[in-house]
Amino acid sequence: MKLYIDADVWLNFWQDEMIGLIPAAHYTELLLEKAIDEGWVIVVSDAVKKEVYKKKVTPEDFERLVGKLKKAGLIEEVETTQEDVNLAYKIFSERYLHRSDALHTALAIKSKATIVTRNIEDFKKVSDMVDVRKPEDLI
Repeated sequence: MKLYIDADVWLNFWQDEMIGLIPAAHYTELLLEKAIDEGWVIVVSDAVKKEVYKKKVTPEDFERLVGKLKKAGLIEEVETTQEDVNLAYKIFSERYLHRSDALHTALAIKSKATIVTRNIEDFKKVSDMVDVRKPEDLI
């Protein structure tokens, strides 16, 4: 399995959000542990990194988080190309998805990955193009 983890899920590690009575970070931790156990590939894009860094997460903190996955050879880094931007614009225009989510969709399609996000409602607009799940759906 290959997962494109959206910035909101990564940010659960550094924010105090709750899912009911459980810290959202717990679900993300369980997902990453399962990814290691099952050998799932985690796609990390430049677009996700940019969003995470805007929320005051340092590149060092992010790298520390994905370090164990990198050591296991489970990280696939993806850079945005003009082709990705073009597809994202098409998705944005036709599906009325937020620009950044349209780019994440394009990158997930390119990577042949399932999008893992908490923003399920918006991503329903592209569920015929790419598989979309919450972290808890995969644990």
